[in-house]
Amino acid sequence: MPQPTELRVFISSTFRDLQEEREHLIKKIFPEVRALCRERGVTFTEVDLRWGVTEEDVTSGRVIRTCLEEIDRTRPYFIGITGDRYGFVPQASEIAADPELIHRFPWIPEAITEGASLTDLEFRYGALNNLVNAAGAPRAIFFSRQRLDGRDTASPDRMKLASLERRARACGFRVLGYQDEDKLGELVRAELIEIIDRDFADAKPPTPLESERMKHEAFAASRRHAYLPNKEYLDRLDSFAKSEEPPIIIYAESGAGKSSLVAYWAAELRKRNPETAVIEHYIGIGAGATDHFGVMRHIMEEIKTRYDRTEEIPGTPEEIERQFTNWLGFTLQNPVVIIIDGANQLSGVAAKLEWVPRFWPKNIRFIITATTEETLADLKQRGWQEMIIRLLEPDERKAIIVGFLREYGKALPAAQIERIASDPKCAHPLFLRTLLEELRIFGSHSRLPERVTRCLGTGSTDELFQVVLERMEEDFSAEQVRDVMSLIWAARTGLAESELVDVTGISRLDISMIAMSLDYHLLRREGLLTFFHDFLRRAVESRYLDGDEPKRLRHLALADYFEKIVMDLVEKELAESAEIPPPFQGGGQGVVA
Repeated sequence: MPQPTELRVFISSTFRDLQEEREHLIKKIFPEVRALCRERGVTFTEVDLRWGVTEEDVTSGRVIRTCLEEIDRTRPYFIGITGDRYGFVPQASEIAADPELIHRFPWIPEAITEGASLTDLEFRYGALNNLVNAAGAPRAIFFSRQRLDGRDTASPDRMKLASLERRARACGFRVLGYQDEDKLGELVRAELIEIIDRDFADAKPPTPLESERMKHEAFAASRRHAYLPNKEYLDRLDSFAKSEEPPIIIYAESGAGKSSLVAYWAAELRKRNPETAVIEHYIGIGAGATDHFGVMRHIMEEIKTRYDRTEEIPGTPEEIERQFTNWLGFTLQNPVVIIIDGANQLSGVAAKLEWVPRFWPKNIRFIITATTEETLADLKQRGWQEMIIRLLEPDERKAIIVGFLREYGKALPAAQIERIASDPKCAHPLFLRTLLEELRIFGSHSRLPERVTRCLGTGSTDELFQVVLERMEEDFSAEQVRDVMSLIWAARTGLAESELVDVTGISRLDISMIAMSLDYHLLRREGLLTFFHDFLRRAVESRYLDGDEPKRLRHLALADYFEKIVMDLVEKELAESAEIPPPFQGGGQGVVA
C-alpha cells in the first residue's frame, strides 16, 4: 500500500471574531508545519475557507456545498475553532438555491430547521455526524477561546457554542481552551506534529521511481473517475492479457476515452491478477514528458525494483535506447503488462516509435494508445493488432445522460434527452460529459432547454470549452477566472491552492469554488492543480493568452512570486544564523564581561 503523501487539514471557524487567530496560523504556524512535512516528502495543505472572506460573501447554498465538499477532500483531518460568535446561520431559502446541496447532504434541511450555523454544519459533517466513514474515524480536534475579560458567557451565541462543544466532547473529541492567538498557535502546532509523527511516521522523501509512480497514478485515478465501463473493450483487453498475441494499439480521436479505458482496466487487472506486473506510463506526465527516453527509463526503473536487479540503469540516452530490449528480458517467466498511453504526444524522432522493440518476450503484453492514423498505420505494418475505440451510439448516449444526471438527483424530459443523444457531437465522450457537467451545475431548471441549445450550438469540443469559461465568468468574474486559469496554464507542473491565493489575491473560498466548478477537468497531483486534458488548456490559451505578451506576463508573475519565496527563506536563514553566537576561540585574548 503506498504511503500517504499529503496531510490535508480542514480549518473550520466563524468569520468575524477570529481574524487574529487565522492570520497567526496562516503566517506563523502553517509554514513551520509545511517545512517539517517537506523534510519527510509529505505535502501539507491547510484548507481555511474563511481566509479573506466575510459573512456577507456567503449568501448561497452553493457556498455551503463547497465547504462540505472540501471537508470530503481533507478527511480524516479536521480542526474546529470557536470564539465568541456562533456564526452565520443559513436560511432555508439559501439552501433551496442549490438543489444539489440537499440531494448530496439530505440531513441539512433538518439542521437548518434547528438553526445550525455554517460552522455547526461543518463540525457535524467533519466529525460529529461521521464517527465512521470511508476515510476512517475522523482525526478531529476542537479549540475554544476562553475569555478572561469578563464578557458575558451567557449570551445566546456563547450558549450555542457551549452546546456545540458539549456535543463534540460527547462524541469523544477533545476541546482545548486557549486565551490568545499565540497559545492557539502552540496548541495547533503540537497537534499537527503529533499527527505527522503518528500517521506519517514512515514517510520519507520519495525515490525518483516512487515520485514517478505517484504522478502516473494520480493521472490514472483522475481518468478512472466517473468512467462508464465498456464490457466489449474490457473483454478484449482481458483476452489479450491471457494470450501470446502481438502488441496492440488502441486508437481513437482525442477525448474518446482511451486513457480512461486503460486506467480502469489496469486497476481491475491488478485486483484480479496480483501476480501480474502492470506498468503504466502516461506520456505528458512525469519525467521526460514528451521524449521516449523518459518512457524507457521509467520502465527500466520498474523492472529493476520489481525484479531486484543489481545492474545500474544507463546514464545516457544512447545507452538507455541500446539496452532497453535487454532489460525487458530480465522479466522472463513473469507475466508483465506494459501500457504506454498517448504516443501521439511524443515529439521529434520519438514520435516515429523506432525505439519500440520489433520483437517482444512472450511473457510481456504491450499496449500503446494513440490518436494519429500515422501511428496506427506504422504499427499495423509491424504486425500489431488494432483496437479502434468507436464513437458513442445514440442508445449509449441516452444511457449515459440518464445515469449521470441520476447520480445528482436530476433528470431531463424525454424530448431533451433525445435531442442531446441525437446530436452527432455527443458521440464524442468528452463533449457529452462536459455538456452534462454544465447541465448539472446550471442553476435554473426552467432555463435548461436554453442551456442545452447554447452547448449544442457549438461546433466542436474546443468551442464547448469556450462556453464553459464564459459560464464561469458569469458565476464568478472574468478577471478571477482569467487569472486562475492562465496561471495554471503557465505553471509547468501545476499550482497549489495556497499559491493561487497568494499570486491572485483571490479568497481561498473563491479559489475552491472555481476549482470545483471545473472539478472533472482539473487534475490534483501531489497537492497541485493542473489541467486534466488539452481541450481546456487550449481554451484557456485562446481566450486569455492570445499573443506572446500575455504569456510572458503570466510566466513573469510566477517567476517573481517564487523568487520572493526563495529570497524570504534566504533572509530568514541568514537572520537565524546571525542570532547564534560564534564559538569561543580562546587563544589568550580573554573574555570581555
